[in-house]
Amino acid sequence: SIMDILIEEPFEIMNGAGGKTYWSDADEYRTALFEDMIPVTYEHRSSTLQDIEKKQKTEIDTLTGSLLNLASEYSIAATMHTMIYSLVKALEEKF
Repeated sequence: SIMDILIEEPFEIMNGAGGKTYWSDADEYRTALFEDMIPVTYEHRSSTLQDIEKKQKTEIDTLTGSLLNLASEYSIAATMHTMIYSLVKALEEKF
């Protein structure tokens, strides 16, 4: 359910901002993510995880921070992304 929300929120923000992407909607992206992308990248370690393990600043401000700024600009709730952002920032404070 967390992944569902993390997938849906950017589409809500993108639609609110008038943006477009390769996928027509969150459901199409969800299918591609779980059927095509995750299986071939299952063993990969995200750059954010690698940064946390090295105890160095992550790209969260650029990645999720930009999304949250856009959400704020268009008055769209992004509660799950806000939580993830806050958790990563809390980890960074320990470095």
